Amino acid sequence: MPKQSLIPLPSLSSKPKSSSSNLGHRKIEKGMFISEVLGSSIPQPVGERMFSAFDTGTNGYLLYKDFIIALAIIAHGSPEEKSLLVFDIYDVQRKGFVEKSDMLPIFQEDVIYGSAGKGKETKEDLLNKCFETADKDRDGKLSYDELREWAIENKNLTSLTQWIFEEKQNDAQHGK
Repeated sequence: MPKQSLIPLPSLSSKPKSSSSNLGHRKIEKGMFISEVLGSSIPQPVGERMFSAFDTGTNGYLLYKDFIIALAIIAHGSPEEKSLLVFDIYDVQRKGFVEKSDMLPIFQEDVIYGSAGKGKETKEDLLNKCFETADKDRDGKLSYDELREWAIENKNLTSLTQWIFEEKQNDAQHGK
């Protein structure tokens, strides 16, 4: 399945229908997003990558509409939508694929060893194992499909994927 754009939806590029609503024009600056929205629970490099994934205009701030859509995806998105978000976080340069160098900063800060259960493996070893497993065509790059499959199967390896793929208690209780 080809990667589709996660956040740039047609409705985001249109002006608000009502002049009384300026929600689409309000902004969240990068520093505020990282410190106030994410707080200290998310490592700095992961927070910066999340900000970049949500910053659809690549202008250094988030429009509230983009931010709300991203939060809705995290809270109630399908596995496919969440996979798109994970891909966008790793593919910060928007190349359409992910290389080891794209994933390494997050792996260095965010791998959870206890959940990996791998003993004395380094974070680089785990990243190499990720590519050995996920890179089906052996081109040194992960396509969206390759990363999606790996992220869903290994969602407990990083706090990022745990957080994004976490099933909410209300969703589980309501059969979602």
